[in-house]
Amino acid sequence: MGKKMREISVSGCEVIGEGANGKVYRLAEDEIIKVFKHGITLDVIEAEREASRKAFLLGVPCAIVFDTVKCGDSYGTVYEMLNARTLSECINSNHDRLPELAKSAAKLLKHLHKIEVPEGQMPPASRLLHQTIDKLTEVFTPSEIEKMHALFNTIPEQNHFVHNDYHPKNIMESNGELMIIDLGDAGMGNPVIDLIHCYFVLCIVGRGVRQIPDDEIGFVGISYGDMREFWKFFIDAYYDGNKEKIVIFETKLEPFSKLMYLTVALAHPLMPAELRKVYADKLRNEVLSHYDEIIKTDWNIV
Repeated sequence: MGKKMREISVSGCEVIGEGANGKVYRLAEDEIIKVFKHGITLDVIEAEREASRKAFLLGVPCAIVFDTVKCGDSYGTVYEMLNARTLSECINSNHDRLPELAKSAAKLLKHLHKIEVPEGQMPPASRLLHQTIDKLTEVFTPSEIEKMHALFNTIPEQNHFVHNDYHPKNIMESNGELMIIDLGDAGMGNPVIDLIHCYFVLCIVGRGVRQIPDDEIGFVGISYGDMREFWKFFIDAYYDGNKEKIVIFETKLEPFSKLMYLTVALAHPLMPAELRKVYADKLRNEVLSHYDEIIKTDWNIV
């Protein structure tokens, strides 16, 4: 018989982060727990725990992962983390730190992108892009599905560490150093995937794409205006202030970030039925109608 899973209560614990899959609580001065939403299965949780363990062994600055626990009707994973706050919390408590934290986040991501992942150590980072598209067969024609796959296939495969969900809510400051959390989607691939996702989160969301009122602070913990300000300092630091290169790169990122955002939104099980056509038409009009031009994107020169 296997070891019985310990049970933990988060009653009265401070919430220090929240994402699509659950909430992060401070258990003690040196421990945090990510409590997954009810319905997320144990195999998914264990896969994220294993990804965190592998990332740590590769030298990724992330929390040391402990055990999986029962937390009410849900499961949680316990991590070691000292004096940790998300960058969103840091910015909201002292907005003057936004430029500094954005630049530090860029420096950390550049470090992560230099980590080479041994073959077979982590799954392909591009898998999520294609898995998302494959969920949309009831929304798009086979030809449209094929074109979306083809667009993401313009990104050359590489063997670098890719976080796949890098934004201020998933970066934590702990004792003056930055660390990353939420490694369930991490993989091996091309750093461009992270930058497409960053642009999607920081620049596309809230810029006339979302059609319904929402809690903008709830998305990544800072306002839409702060997201775009964060991006400005972040990408400048990532490309060492090369303005010409940044302009070229942002032009390339725009359609791919829209494609990523709209496919993710359409694949979400809670997407309101009345918005599915709106989002699908937006994807057709703003991305697929420019397919012949976008498919020529050369990522090797960025």
